[in-house]
Amino acid sequence: METYIYIEGAKAYELPENGQQFYSVTIYDALLLNQELIKTEWFHGDCLADYYKVEAFSEEHWRILENFIATESRSRVL
Repeated sequence: METYIYIEGAKAYELPENGQQFYSVTIYDALLLNQELIKTEWFHGDCLADYYKVEAFSEEHWRILENFIATESRSRVL
């Protein structure tokens, strides 16, 4: 599926095709300041539930979360 973007001034519009949804996006002329936070590691517990095929927030899920958090804490990732 191809996406077509039409830009008018500071607004960009995705053109609907074949009954697809219409979206609008506002584009701002701005720059981010220099960042002091060099690295982040995001932890997604729901993805672990999906990967291990357990119910989110079940006892087994909490056991898996605790193991991951302990391992990442020891390696100073979190």
